Amino acid sequence: MPIIQATDNKEVAAELVKIIEKHESAQIGLDLKGGFHYHTLRVMEEFKKRKPEVWLHAFQVPPKIRLGRSPMPCSQGMILPMFSIDSFSRWIVPPPPTPLTKEVINVFDRKGWGALKKRDYEEIRGNSTSCNCAVCQGKDLEPFYGGKVLDVLAKAKVHDHLAQRQELESARESIKKGEFLSLLNSKQYPKEFLRQIPKEA
Repeated sequence: MPIIQATDNKEVAAELVKIIEKHESAQIGLDLKGGFHYHTLRVMEEFKKRKPEVWLHAFQVPPKIRLGRSPMPCSQGMILPMFSIDSFSRWIVPPPPTPLTKEVINVFDRKGWGALKKRDYEEIRGNSTSCNCAVCQGKDLEPFYGGKVLDVLAKAKVHDHLAQRQELESARESIKKGEFLSLLNSKQYPKEFLRQIPKEA
């Protein structure tokens, strides 16, 4: 599978896609390098309209969207189908320079499709996880954040995978019905994201 390095230059991204398109691969990878590369995503969306049979996979997808210098709480992986991305894998980052604490671990908010830290999660959802995945089991936040910091990090990663997988199933159904944009607008954080991007979206 050929892999394109994402860029913020639309013309460069279009040239890269032209080169790869000549190889007629069944899959193409897109390395997002832990960022939100809007212009490259738009180029991939146009490519997918021409070649709907080609599977597009995004690598190194961060938990949150970053527009400019400001991170948004919107889960980046959950909005990628809007740009015709078929699948994605998360960003694997090195350990932070400061000690990791439970309070700074991003957790996928299934109800609003955000990636939230503990304080934000509690502020918005109270003590409820609003999730029935195998990790959360419909319980409140207390057991989720119980234990050592690496235990919480492990639970958060497994929860993110399971909860996003379930939500992506509903996204797939909405895409089949041509209702994905409506689904995005029904979720708090994608709705905020849609307000921030150019109207052509």
